[in-house]
Amino acid sequence: AYTLGTRPTVLYESSVSPQLTLSSSQSLVRADAQQTFTLTAGNSTTTAVDNALAVVTIPTGYAYVSSTGTGEYRNGRFYWPLGTMPPGSWSSETLVLKTQAGLPS
Repeated sequence: AYTLGTRPTVLYESSVSPQLTLSSSQSLVRADAQQTFTLTAGNSTTTAVDNALAVVTIPTGYAYVSSTGTGEYRNGRFYWPLGTMPPGSWSSETLVLKTQAGLPS
């Protein structure tokens, strides 16, 4: 069977911007199966980050299923408005995607 795999990935990290990670406890997923991801954002700086927005492009071979929290799916992307992030703040959101059924074996 054909499988798609993911590993925890740091999307962006900077000393003056939010730290973002996208992770999944599932390392391999079969075709036509769901995979749950956790999108975590944090501000480890000593300065507030204003008007933060995380955007995740849904990869080829996946379709959006659902999410928790304030995020929104539009046109192949998942938008998560983080707003103002005080120093030391962290938050998470769950994103559920499904692999395509027609992937080759």
